Amino acid sequence: MIEYHRSYRKIGKSYKDLIIEFILLTSPFLTIILLFLEKIIDFISDFSLYHLSSYFYVSTTQINFLFWRLKLIEFSAPYPTNSLCLFAIVVSILFIILLRKVNIPIPFYLFISYNFIILLISALYFLFFKERFPYDIKTFSELYIKMQIGIILFSIISLGIGLSILPSPIFLDFIVVLGIFTYSIVFSAVRYTLFLFLLKKLSYLVMPLFFFNFGPLLDFVYVIGIYSFYVSILANRYKNKLEVWKWLY
Repeated sequence: MIEYHRSYRKIGKSYKDLIIEFILLTSPFLTIILLFLEKIIDFISDFSLYHLSSYFYVSTTQINFLFWRLKLIEFSAPYPTNSLCLFAIVVSILFIILLRKVNIPIPFYLFISYNFIILLISALYFLFFKERFPYDIKTFSELYIKMQIGIILFSIISLGIGLSILPSPIFLDFIVVLGIFTYSIVFSAVRYTLFLFLLKKLSYLVMPLFFFNFGPLLDFVYVIGIYSFYVSILANRYKNKLEVWKWLY
């Protein structure tokens, strides 16, 4: 027997059900952020402070963001020397040229080249315009924390939309959002600590590389990965249950 392809079918949920489920999935987490954002950021900063203070002097500062007071990490980090910039320029150019001669998959080639191009641009900037660099650890921390707030909010809203259309129990959808919400906070704290440690040890030269390669891009990888894994489980579970689907016409 040849079954009809599911591209001509849709999930049998009304718009009212979708809106209600979206509200039920997102409102608890948005409320937590509204009421406890300062506590969440305190956890991220205190985690970094605890681990970094074992290696070098670290202090904290606070900034106003809308109607919250957010704690940030602050310390002095080194600027790259001219010799380090020249070394990074030479290494980046050599790797970009040599990678074209190595037989590796295109995605790996593009990813590695992307990193060395960022490093090359950063090294050129610090070689000629070091005194114009607009960031220090405080401004980097402010950018990072605000970016994480935006990513967590975007993840919750996008997951609420993506999960509400699925034929799955709302309890399981809630567990998925809770898992990603918790993971985002813990991952943010660990990455923040690692970024600050490496900036102290390697100088501001690597700041653009960290931000553009291991910043927001990495957050979307795990959000999409977890969501895709969950959808694949549901697809296998419901693929033969015709009562779940409705015809498009």
